[in-house]
Amino acid sequence: MTRIGSSRVPLAVALCLFAAAAFAQDAANQGLRAGIAERVTAARQANATAMQQYTWDQRTELLEDGTVKDTRVQMVNWVNGQYQKSLVSNEGPSLPRFGIRKRIAEQKQKEMQEYMSGLKAQLEQYTMGTSPQLLAFFNKASVSGPDATGLLALSGGSVVMPGDSMTLWVNATTHKAAKAFVATTYQGDSVTMNATFNVLASGLSYMNFADIQIPGKQMEIQVSNFNYNKNN
Repeated sequence: MTRIGSSRVPLAVALCLFAAAAFAQDAANQGLRAGIAERVTAARQANATAMQQYTWDQRTELLEDGTVKDTRVQMVNWVNGQYQKSLVSNEGPSLPRFGIRKRIAEQKQKEMQEYMSGLKAQLEQYTMGTSPQLLAFFNKASVSGPDATGLLALSGGSVVMPGDSMTLWVNATTHKAAKAFVATTYQGDSVTMNATFNVLASGLSYMNFADIQIPGKQMEIQVSNFNYNKNN
């Protein structure tokens, strides 16, 4: 009995040491995540403030079965505490000129534009620096990396919608966004978005391209932001 009891003492000690080491590692990881979240949040907030000084163009293309059905360009700028979009050009499909067919086509076009506008507004909550959901995401995201390209990956779920998921890759040095992947739903449709980011010479980080897939509707939306100009 003495021998058995004595053999159990080192095992108990080892288990205690292992638990203590695991607790210390978890605490260190939590501290690391908190530090990264703080730096990424600060970078995003500073970038969001700087972006309010710019005007740029946003091009949106709607594709159905791989064919472009609608293209519009809007000018985006900051007005009275929010972003405002003004139509620059619209190259939509040709509509019937008369009668009930014209009214039906116009109604379908209106419904599609409302669908696209609402979807883009939802997805912007994952990418715009002023989004409170995005800032909250940083504080609860799992962090991995940096990878061979120097990017940290921040991943999490239920960011904007229950059950959604998002991974945002940021530069480990500047903490500016490089790319993002989002899987979510909109009006019952499954939606995915792959987005890439660029940085201007001034240091402003912006989403330059997003590819949005809605498989259930056999639709694809491509959004490009370009021609950034700083306001006088």
